[in-house]
Amino acid sequence: MKESIKLLAFAFLALAACTPKADPDPDPDPDPDGKPLAGETVILPADASSPVTLNYNISGSWQVYSRIDWLQISPLSGFSGDSQLTLSARSANTGLAERTGSFDIIVNGTQRASFYAVQEGAEGLELLTETVSANGAAGQVVVYVNTNTEFTAEFDQNWAKVADIEYGLSSNTLDDGVTVSKLQMARISLEVEANPGSSMRSGTLEINCGGQNYSVAVRQGLTNDSEIEDFDSPFFRRTLAMRFTATWCGYCPRMAEAYKQAISANPDRLIPMSIHSGNSEVYSENGDEIASKYRVSAFPTGIVNAYAEVQNYDSSVCTEMISGLVDEAVEKLPAKTAISAVSETSGGKFRLMCTVATKEALPYRLHVYLLEDGIVNFQNGGGNNYVHDYVERCAVTGDDGMVFYGMENDVVNSAFEYTLPDVFDDIDNAYAVVYVTYDTEDAFNGSVTLAKYRDFGHIVDNVIKVPLNGKTDFEYEN
Repeated sequence: MKESIKLLAFAFLALAACTPKADPDPDPDPDPDGKPLAGETVILPADASSPVTLNYNISGSWQVYSRIDWLQISPLSGFSGDSQLTLSARSANTGLAERTGSFDIIVNGTQRASFYAVQEGAEGLELLTETVSANGAAGQVVVYVNTNTEFTAEFDQNWAKVADIEYGLSSNTLDDGVTVSKLQMARISLEVEANPGSSMRSGTLEINCGGQNYSVAVRQGLTNDSEIEDFDSPFFRRTLAMRFTATWCGYCPRMAEAYKQAISANPDRLIPMSIHSGNSEVYSENGDEIASKYRVSAFPTGIVNAYAEVQNYDSSVCTEMISGLVDEAVEKLPAKTAISAVSETSGGKFRLMCTVATKEALPYRLHVYLLEDGIVNFQNGGGNNYVHDYVERCAVTGDDGMVFYGMENDVVNSAFEYTLPDVFDDIDNAYAVVYVTYDTEDAFNGSVTLAKYRDFGHIVDNVIKVPLNGKTDFEYEN
């Protein structure tokens, strides 16, 4: 149900009784009890042309002290007796959320009544995502929005229809501790028919709110029949280890060897990705952009789970460091997500249906890359027939990934259809790496010796490897 907030147009302050006088006393005696006066919350509309008038009977001289830059109050002072205050917003509130602030009325220089002013937000809607995906099987797909009013929604294809709109999924009390914000999360549920083929089909969810239209692309591709069995048990936690390298880098083979040793020591926990940039003879799509994102200034550089930098120490030292980071992630950063995916390649297309189970309600990013092993090419320090493994070839979701909103104990599907470029030496040696990140305000600081902990604003939560024509299921720690 839509929350409603009553407009308080008039207020009355109960003050200590006093004998009326013909002329106001500019400085009457203060209230002998010395108790603070009760204030209230005043609601103003979103526009700036509708003032609110408040009528009081005040026993003493009074003065207004305001801490709200968007609020205009008139008059700012007066004497004992009936008084009228006019409150108006200096500008319209164009945001969805209410603007809030407080002001005081001081009576007789001692009695303080604290007031809250709330300016309602402009009626409207905020999309939490512009793209959602449905599993290939018949079922339901949901779209979450933030809104402060009711809206309508329709789907433009006959293979799905809007089944329900549910309001009030979130509740937020404003600074006064009493008023409930009109801004809330709402859920649009669509009933979806089964996809008769493997090719992705798409439609548009059209939302109308207050005369403004919003669009959400809805995609349906392959069927992933994996189901999450238990949200209480810990999800299996894997680590993503990026290595930034180039064929001209004579020091890079040493770190490559350390990565291979670390993978051998942690075969189930560690997924590597080699990113070539800086005019390397081996191609990686968006390699320079990814290196820039992680502020890589020298090769080789290792970035583990997007928060730990690994330098090019002796192979045994580097291997121990990476293994320590793998163990630390399991212990101190348990996975908030579990990932399952099924893929197919046909007709020059790569298709992927990815299902992410989320323990916490957060905005996440999904990243999909295609990698290739066994690339024979020159490597300084390794010769002309050096074998390059784990090479990032295609950035299916770009270097920024795809944003999705995960709810507590829920699953989110993401469908992809990607035209395979002519960059693979042998497509049979290719596979997909899928990982999930979430943003962080505070950097994670671990304790693995020699690892340099960095703040890139996000953390890799979990990662899987998916065969090009195969499937990876959800996994638990136990």
